Amino acid sequence: MKNADSCSNSHLGGLSKLAQADDWSDGVPNGGLEADPANSTPGSRLSQATFGMISLGCCFGWSSLALPYLQRNLENNSNATGEMDYIDELHSSDNFSYKIPDSRHNRLVNFSIHSEPDARVGDLVTMEEGALISSLLAIGALFGSLPAGYLANICGRKTMIQILNVPLFVGWLAIIFADRNVIILYLARFLQGIALGLSSVFIPLYNEEISEAPIRGALGTIYNTMVNVGVLFIAIAGSCLPYLWVNITSASIVIVSAVALSWIPESPIYLLMKGQKLSAQNSLSILRGSNFNPNIDIGKEFDDMEKLVDKIRDQNKYSCLESLKERLHDFRVTSPTAKTFYIVTLLMVCRQLSGVNGILFYGVDFFRESGSSISPYVSNIVVSIVEVVSGLGSFLLVDRLGRRFILIGCGAVFVFVYFTLSLYLYFKKMNYDIESVEWIPLLIIMIDFFVYDLGIGTISFLMMAELTRSTESKGWITSTASMVNWLGIFMCTYFFPAMIHYIGDMGTYIMFGILNIIGTTFIFLFVPETKFRSG
Repeated sequence: MKNADSCSNSHLGGLSKLAQADDWSDGVPNGGLEADPANSTPGSRLSQATFGMISLGCCFGWSSLALPYLQRNLENNSNATGEMDYIDELHSSDNFSYKIPDSRHNRLVNFSIHSEPDARVGDLVTMEEGALISSLLAIGALFGSLPAGYLANICGRKTMIQILNVPLFVGWLAIIFADRNVIILYLARFLQGIALGLSSVFIPLYNEEISEAPIRGALGTIYNTMVNVGVLFIAIAGSCLPYLWVNITSASIVIVSAVALSWIPESPIYLLMKGQKLSAQNSLSILRGSNFNPNIDIGKEFDDMEKLVDKIRDQNKYSCLESLKERLHDFRVTSPTAKTFYIVTLLMVCRQLSGVNGILFYGVDFFRESGSSISPYVSNIVVSIVEVVSGLGSFLLVDRLGRRFILIGCGAVFVFVYFTLSLYLYFKKMNYDIESVEWIPLLIIMIDFFVYDLGIGTISFLMMAELTRSTESKGWITSTASMVNWLGIFMCTYFFPAMIHYIGDMGTYIMFGILNIIGTTFIFLFVPETKFRSG
């Protein structure tokens, strides 16, 4: 197993091999491990493994709620709906105030996300600092994902899912005590990003290895769905809780997740890779419930798992360097592998051209500046609900309508959304009477997020797995595409405020509309349909 471990230092590690569903077993439909759906046990193990994604989703939605507090003195201001009287009453108590040690001075901090009566101009986070605080999450995720495959094969899937809670919790703890100390906030967001990068490998890999064939496709939506639930959770918490308690609540989810993970078994695939056959049998028995119900037979499924592990060992009998040399030797500009690489990588670029991450990370500011008649906090909650619903809708429609059709349709909607939003902002800038249509920004962004999670946000990763399924270069292609994705998120979230500042909100959204025309044209011309594709 030495060579197997050394070869797994790619982003997806073992998943790059295990996710090749067509290779899971011979003679089993769809390539999955054969299992009777009637014998399936409830998805409690999957829920426990993915519960921590709620807190990671909170990391995505945190900056939208936190930056208004960190960057503005709102003592004498009201939010977009003039709700300040109600909010002052809600946070009139000083129960949420305490001293923060500071190298410059000690001052009393009121941890309200809506008001900050004691903030001084020199203490406020600047636009550049806020952009870096938001975007460092993606850089941390990039660094966290690089060694994840190697660590999963060395330490185990369950163990690493538990360990990733450490940087996540430390990150939330740092945010709780940082207030406006940007250095600590930088470190906190980077640590949270590391946890996010680790989870993006460990949790899908664990779910893939413990699931049965009839439900394996559905598991592709669980990761993103739980992240969206986390974004929704912090949007709701941020609309009614002080800043301090938003962070404490998010940190408490990490503790609950760590406790819940104590009851999940290790992946039987991993245990077989380590030669622990009895432990693997026991793990599979727990997952399928055969230790409680003797009528459930796991023999055939366990045999298929052993065959799969033997196949992985055969594939990894050569060193990583030898495998890499062999694959690069066959890589040519016009080769099928090269075409797959171009398509998968550019799909990740198109994912960021949607502009959704820029709006997600600065949602409250977006709705406040757009002049919407609806509270920016309420608007943020509504959009988060749309994300959860559309993520589930993607699973229901992707096999009925086809990947390519949905991607092209969603790209056309992105173009419509950004040009319509730009037109609204133009009328607003020219002082036209738009009072009767001030709901347009919320509707437009609801559509934007709906089509994103219905289409490119989910399908890009699904197509990445399907397009690379039959190639031996799957590992490095998916690793590179993942790096492009994280770098794209960083660039989008870091430069989004600067674009709004220097070319204006109208110019920014016109640019996104033009970029989506280019991205949709690329999908139309070069991206194949992968519906029911088997190799």
